[in-house]
Amino acid sequence: MSLHLDHATIQKLTHNSPEIRVRTLEQIWNKMNRANEHNEKLHFKAGELCKQLIRWFEFEPLSATQRVLQLLLLILRSNEKSIRQLGVERFKREMDKIRLLLRKRPSESQIVDEIMYILKEYQYNQLEDKIDDVTEIFDSLSVAKDEGSHSRNKDLLIHFEPIDYEPAWSIPTPADFTTLTFMTDLLSSTDVEKVEAANVLLHLEITMLDYPAEYMLQSPHVFLNLMHLYRFYDDIEINSLLEDVARTINAYLRLLLKRIKTRNNVTAYSVKTSKFGNTQLKVGTILRFAIEKSIHILEVTITEFSKETRQIVEIVTNCLELYRIQQLTIGTNVLMRLNKIIASLQVCFEQDEHFTLQRIKYLLLVCLLDDIMQHNMKMGSCKGIPQVLEFLLCDFSFKENFPNRYKNIQQRYLNAVGGSKRLRELDGVIRTTVTLLKNPQAIVSADIIENGLDIFEGLENLKNIQLAELTFNAIVNCNAHYISQPNLRAKADELLLRLLHLTHEPLRLHIFKMLAMSVKRHFAALMECECYSMGLTHGQLLEAQVLGVPLSGELLLNLIYECTEGAHESIRKISQDVLVFILKSQKLLGEHWTKLLELLLPVLPLLQCCTNSPQIIELLQNLLDPDAKQLPFLAVLKGSIGFMFHRDSAVRSEALTRLIYIMNSVPDADKYIPNLLYISDVIPNDLCILKTPREYTRIFINVTDFCERDTLLNLLSILEMSDVEPVVRKTTLMQLNVMCQQWHTLSAFCEESAHYLILRALENSMVVESCEDYTGAAVPAIGVLCKVLLYDTGLRCELSDTPNIYVLLLRALCLYQNEIQMRQDACICLFLLLYANYVVVLGNQRIEAPKSLGNLQIPLSCELQAIKKRDMSLHHYDGTFKSKLEENSYIRQLLAFNFCNQQLPIPKQYLEKQKSYNLDVGLHLTLRDWRLMNATIPKQNIHRFLRAILNATSHNSLINACVSLQLQLMVRDQHSTAGALMPDEVADELYSIIGKYLQLSPGNETDYELFEELLDLCDFCVRLSIPIICTRLLKELIADFQHAMISLLKVSATPLRLNHKLCSLLGKVIAAVKPVKHADEGICIFNSNLFELIFQLIMQYFQKRDLLRIRSLLDLQKILSAYDINVSDEQLVSYCKHFIKLSLALKSFTQTGAQWQIDCLTIVCQLYGQMREAETSFKLSESTLKYLSGLCGHCDQAVRALAWCILTYVSHFNSQQDTKSSLAKGVDLLQNTLFYLPGGFMACCLCTFLDVGETIGVRQLAANLFTKLLSDKDKFEDANVLLTRHRFLEFASEAVRGCCVFGQQLPPHIDANSGISIANCGLIGFLCRICLRMLQLNGDFATVLCASNFLTRLYELLKISPEHSNPAYYTMCGDICHLYGACYPSNFSFLQRILCRDQVWLISFYQLLDQPLESDVVVNILQLLLVICKDDLAFEKLCRNIAKAPEFLVRNFLRAFTIKNLNTPLQRCSLAALSLLLIKSHNRRQMHDEQKTFLTVLEDDIEIKDPTFAKDNHITGKSASINEMVNGKKSNSSSDNLSACDSLFRIVTKSAAAFIFVQLFLLFQHLYTRAACKFDVAPSKTQVQVSETLGVLLSLSPEARLAAKGLKLFDKMSQIFNTFFEQFKCSATTYVRRYGENKKLALIKNLQLLLSVHSHWFAAPDAALTDNLQSITLSKLTMQLWPFLAHSCELKQLVLQVCSFHSEHSFIVSQQFSVLFSGYAHSLLQLVIKLVIAETTRVKASTTESFPVISTGLRVVMNCCSCAEGRVTIIKAHMLDIFDSLHPFHLKSPQVKMEVLRAWLQFWELFSRYPEGAQTRNLRALCDVILRAPAGSATRVLTLRILRNMCFLPNNRSAFMTSSDFVCTVDAIVAQPLDLASTPNGIPQCASYEEQLIVCVGVWKLASAGAKYVAQLRSTNLAKHLRRLHEQLVTLKENDSKKISQLPFANDLSYVLDVILNIFNN
Repeated sequence: MSLHLDHATIQKLTHNSPEIRVRTLEQIWNKMNRANEHNEKLHFKAGELCKQLIRWFEFEPLSATQRVLQLLLLILRSNEKSIRQLGVERFKREMDKIRLLLRKRPSESQIVDEIMYILKEYQYNQLEDKIDDVTEIFDSLSVAKDEGSHSRNKDLLIHFEPIDYEPAWSIPTPADFTTLTFMTDLLSSTDVEKVEAANVLLHLEITMLDYPAEYMLQSPHVFLNLMHLYRFYDDIEINSLLEDVARTINAYLRLLLKRIKTRNNVTAYSVKTSKFGNTQLKVGTILRFAIEKSIHILEVTITEFSKETRQIVEIVTNCLELYRIQQLTIGTNVLMRLNKIIASLQVCFEQDEHFTLQRIKYLLLVCLLDDIMQHNMKMGSCKGIPQVLEFLLCDFSFKENFPNRYKNIQQRYLNAVGGSKRLRELDGVIRTTVTLLKNPQAIVSADIIENGLDIFEGLENLKNIQLAELTFNAIVNCNAHYISQPNLRAKADELLLRLLHLTHEPLRLHIFKMLAMSVKRHFAALMECECYSMGLTHGQLLEAQVLGVPLSGELLLNLIYECTEGAHESIRKISQDVLVFILKSQKLLGEHWTKLLELLLPVLPLLQCCTNSPQIIELLQNLLDPDAKQLPFLAVLKGSIGFMFHRDSAVRSEALTRLIYIMNSVPDADKYIPNLLYISDVIPNDLCILKTPREYTRIFINVTDFCERDTLLNLLSILEMSDVEPVVRKTTLMQLNVMCQQWHTLSAFCEESAHYLILRALENSMVVESCEDYTGAAVPAIGVLCKVLLYDTGLRCELSDTPNIYVLLLRALCLYQNEIQMRQDACICLFLLLYANYVVVLGNQRIEAPKSLGNLQIPLSCELQAIKKRDMSLHHYDGTFKSKLEENSYIRQLLAFNFCNQQLPIPKQYLEKQKSYNLDVGLHLTLRDWRLMNATIPKQNIHRFLRAILNATSHNSLINACVSLQLQLMVRDQHSTAGALMPDEVADELYSIIGKYLQLSPGNETDYELFEELLDLCDFCVRLSIPIICTRLLKELIADFQHAMISLLKVSATPLRLNHKLCSLLGKVIAAVKPVKHADEGICIFNSNLFELIFQLIMQYFQKRDLLRIRSLLDLQKILSAYDINVSDEQLVSYCKHFIKLSLALKSFTQTGAQWQIDCLTIVCQLYGQMREAETSFKLSESTLKYLSGLCGHCDQAVRALAWCILTYVSHFNSQQDTKSSLAKGVDLLQNTLFYLPGGFMACCLCTFLDVGETIGVRQLAANLFTKLLSDKDKFEDANVLLTRHRFLEFASEAVRGCCVFGQQLPPHIDANSGISIANCGLIGFLCRICLRMLQLNGDFATVLCASNFLTRLYELLKISPEHSNPAYYTMCGDICHLYGACYPSNFSFLQRILCRDQVWLISFYQLLDQPLESDVVVNILQLLLVICKDDLAFEKLCRNIAKAPEFLVRNFLRAFTIKNLNTPLQRCSLAALSLLLIKSHNRRQMHDEQKTFLTVLEDDIEIKDPTFAKDNHITGKSASINEMVNGKKSNSSSDNLSACDSLFRIVTKSAAAFIFVQLFLLFQHLYTRAACKFDVAPSKTQVQVSETLGVLLSLSPEARLAAKGLKLFDKMSQIFNTFFEQFKCSATTYVRRYGENKKLALIKNLQLLLSVHSHWFAAPDAALTDNLQSITLSKLTMQLWPFLAHSCELKQLVLQVCSFHSEHSFIVSQQFSVLFSGYAHSLLQLVIKLVIAETTRVKASTTESFPVISTGLRVVMNCCSCAEGRVTIIKAHMLDIFDSLHPFHLKSPQVKMEVLRAWLQFWELFSRYPEGAQTRNLRALCDVILRAPAGSATRVLTLRILRNMCFLPNNRSAFMTSSDFVCTVDAIVAQPLDLASTPNGIPQCASYEEQLIVCVGVWKLASAGAKYVAQLRSTNLAKHLRRLHEQLVTLKENDSKKISQLPFANDLSYVLDVILNIFNN
């Protein structure tokens, strides 16, 4: 039964309900799976289902995306019909959109990639089907061609497969196709002459720039026809055409490269609205074709001298560049063919007389091959690399002259093969060795030993006796250092051993002789009692084991080996002599002999093998004499046993005698059998000599079946038992002996560690009275022991140091000397124990022993081998070099290079040097080596070719030298510049030589050929960026405008190719000297003259219709127009019009002539940029504008872009002369002139902008012009209608939501031919600008804008950062921010909803400030920042982001606060942002008590790494801190700006606030210079903003205040005031009368601005003035300003406020305010007092203007009360008399405001704390005020405090006690009832407790004066009321202690009452 998916089910996939969609998807998924699992047929419409699945992604939020994609993938794999129904391109576009949506989901993205792969594979299969008919397609396109041309194209295309084609990028128009066909016919003509063919190629080279490069790859296949000419010709005359062909191919490859880069650029992208049926050859195909043909030509011509080589190599280089940009790999066959050419050249240049030139070609191809391989490596292709790199590693000259290439090649070779490290080590070895040979005295001996390994390697290679002597002598010379430097001793031992192992026998013999001489000299010194080593005695040397040389065990072993095994007779003799000397030295060394014994004892057994030296044997016998007791017992025992194996019978007899003596002399010798004294006569001396050594292989039987482990364990357990019969034990041992013949059983035996049982049995069997074992048990026991010793190396070494085992074995051997088996086993055991460290047992197969043991009669058959000397060679070069000749050649060059200080050696001198150093003959430098080195050094070759050019005697020789020089200049190391290859002096010399030829005009054909070659050389040097060539040539042209090059341009008879080369060279030279165009006025004049000349020539040639010359001249003119040509605007406009006419004259709107159009329009654009008043000058006629509008539809995108650009320039036109004309503005001119366009010009601009088929660059230009057209509000309605009609906002929304590319290049997944509509940064930016412009024209547009989806999606773009930095992206971000900021006035709630709540967006938004942004972008960002800060939640999140990276914002602030940005929008916006952040952060910290705010962030340390900031402000590094400045370490600065800046430059601050303050200080200083201080002019907006921001920063930041103190801001501001007083030396009244009211207002505003900074700054406590001079300055300045206070109440209040802040925080300032200065009538305090009294007693004293002045002035007076001077001034001023006239104290006086009264009472209360103010006065009035005032009021409390303070003065006590008013008042206060009513928060309120506490304190002070006053107080009701009050508090405390603690002042009052009552009671 088949399954069905009906239409209704599929449609539910896009249902509005998410639940229905999910259930439908699940249903379809299950059916699809069921159909697949059961092989059932599922009927459904595949195309419809795919569409629905794609539409699934339109619903948000996305869900089940992975299952949808899997379902889509399943459909595509099973049914290709769905692809055909939807279309591949559409399917790919949709999948690109889905990929963009799912870019952050890796699993879904992987499925999308699989779907894209299926689509591409399907497309490729379809393409293959179509390519089968490719020939017919070409035939249909080539109808205009004849049959011959058709067949020829078939012949060309026959070599290409269908896979070599791809869809055409673009196709030519029929007219262009006809032109291209004509070119093809010219190229393919076979009957043309060489000259005609050359002209055709030149024509093609010039005109191909008109066309897109892909046209040449399509029918009629211009490029293939050109490649057909690219071959080697046998005819020499025709072969000269090859150079022209190669030059044309290079021109095309450069055009193709430019085209590919353009296509990859986003601005050139457009949606292809129509599909082309054409195909074209792939770029990789034609590159492969070109590079293979080039290599083929090189194979033929490389060995010959040909001019074409450079062009051919350049073709390969250009192809390589194209391969790189296309990311294609180059085939291995190319590598191998190049490698083959190089190999042939390597053979050729050794046989050719042109050695240097062949070597240069060799190096050129090597560099080319290296570049190709490096490219392939980057692309991941490593094929063929090892084979083609191997030969370079051994090329020393290449290595030295091309180090970077060699290093890269070496690294790649190591990766591919591994092992080239040895060459680097060889270089270091030779370098060290040569240094030692050249300066032997300059290197100390210790350094030689430290570098001993390198020197040894050098010896191995150089075989130099002198070096060997230096090395050996260094070892001897350092004998004195070995005691204190053990590491040096170890290295010396190592080096000496290496010297003894040299492979060169003569050198080795010499070392041995030196060794013997050193030992002999030391012995001689010992015998003569002379000093051998300076600074050390013989004892110290011997303690260090130094005997001539440092001795070691390995050295002695080496001597023994040479003595026993050495093949060299002399060395053997020397070794014997040295050993004899050592053995004879016992008596001579005395007590130090033991140190030598430590070395001798380990090698003593081997030393006994020196049987070929009787003298050594005799000395050893003496040494081993038991009676002499010179050696330890074990050594003597082992030595005597060793002699038992000696071949000499006499030696054995002596040894036997000594052994019997030794065994009988040991303790308990009588306990063991046999008694050797009884049988000594029958013991033979050949006891240990076996006639036939035992065969090792017969000891172990080869049996596969071995005994079970249980059997072995049972036998061992028997041996462990103590009550077993001896017979059983013996049979057990016998069984074990047999079982151990099996190797596996022996292994198990040893694993059980059972050897101790055998040893115990052996010992028991040798004991005289043994109860456990019979004597015969020794035989099997020794048999087992023999096998165990063979198996277990560790046991063998362990037992070798045990004397008892030797004795037991010897006794058994003597007892059973006739038992052959037992005798063999015992002898083998003794032998193995003696030479335990030298015998190597290799399983049961064989045993190896040193060859030295062959001198003895050993009992076991061993494989005697020569002692393997330790591998002393560090490096082996066998596999590095192919042959010894190659190795010697490498070393020869390496030596020559090092001996000559890295310079090329001079042959004769170096040959003599070689002889003096006695180098090996094979290492002498040969002529071939020298020629190779000489030909490889680029600088040498350049000098050689320069001499060849200078000495040239004919045209050909000069041409050949120039060609050779160009080839050499092409050979360069990687990452090297041409300047390194050709220094300035060499380039200058080169031009001096060729310049004289360029000054002469050619006269004949040969001259023309030479002149062309010289131009090519200059052109090549210019392209290599050799500035001297450009500069010298330009100077000559400037000095002589009749130069041959310019003269040839004027002559129409000049050959076209020469003319083309001249124009090209001049253009490149002028462009190269561009950076210095303003350095010389002559360049500007030359450019102007040349521009005019070229212009005239163009006009002249145009009359003759010589269009090719005009093309070359236009290209030159285009370059010239970019420079200042120093003509008037009128002339520039005239030029522009002429070039537009020239463009119009071509009358072509196809690609043919496109480059002509581009050059003309580019010249116009660049000339417009040079106009000084372009807006008023650049006006074009209506016909011109119509023509330009027509060019906006040109085939070529560059022409269209330039036409739009010129129209934009026209829109800037604004005539200042004709303001009434309707065409006074360029915008109106365009609209009125181009009204005939469909919909009008504005509609055309908008349609072009919205046209996805147009390139993005042109669309941006159209959008820019559209915004220009929106100039007036009158245009709003028309624009709004247009935008609505074309659904602009919907288009913008889709553009933002669709595929956005933020980079400059297209992403890899987007092909230039794909139909995906994309938007780049520029497009989105213009969308924002159009909306912004509409908002500016009409604010109501914001409503429409915010209601669209555009703004709700636009802000999301800021969350996506580009992969690579792109300035356009940040410009777009600035436009986005500007647009959102413009919506703020009427749509802030909208911004809050979409921006302020998005935390991710806020992070991305803030991170924009971390980028290098343009000023306008920063302004837009900061404006939006100001808007965002209006929202509290967003501000909080923004502050968190700032806290994480404050340097982002601070860096932009610092850049904005520079002087160069003065009065710019950037600075104004930055100041506003800083002020807002500071104020808002301060308010939030006060309201919400936030710990981390913007203020705290500014106080933290910060590092500013912005180089522009360091450059602008000269603040770099971290030198001095602000603390150092505060401490006085900063240098004194004068008053002028320069010294202030100098002091600033030495300051570096760490906190962000200090950094910002420094910048603001600079601005402030710049705005208030002596010249800028004009107080008669109102302060500028910049001054106001900078000063206000500076004040806010100073008020809130301690770090800023600290920096201000260090930078002496106070002194700077004082200077500003002094400047004012110096400028206007008159009184305030005179100033007002003289300058008028306006000047007075300006002055007051300036003063207020500066004083506000003071006010903000010194409001902080830590900003107090502590310097006495500054306090005096402040006082004097304030008094000088005092007369101006009468003219402004605000100024008056501000001055008093400043004085208040200063005096409040500084005692010194208070003193200076109170002091009367000489020359002044009043002190500042007196002036303040008078002002306050006058304001108080004024008729309208209660006005709101007076109170701030009174309160602030009284605050100043109160502050001055702290000093005695201030209090005296107050007393003298009779300030307290004011209370006699105030209303509460004088009822007849007029009433004053309560605030004024309270201010005066506050002053009196403070003043009364001092004795001067506590005198009793107005007592009755005070009491009356108290009684009248409401309880708890501020007036009442202040008055009570005044009374309390008076009570503290002893003189007032009597007056108080006698005053009934005072007593009654106090009694009333104490007796007033308590109000315990609860407040709303539940805390009781008692308004009288504070008042009661105040009066009780006064009573306490009176009562404490004495009994008199206590009695007076007792007599009043006050005492009773005090007790009652105390009782109430006590009761309250007892009843509710918690409640009383909550009552204000209750506890303090209770305490005071306790004290008072105690006084009363006492």
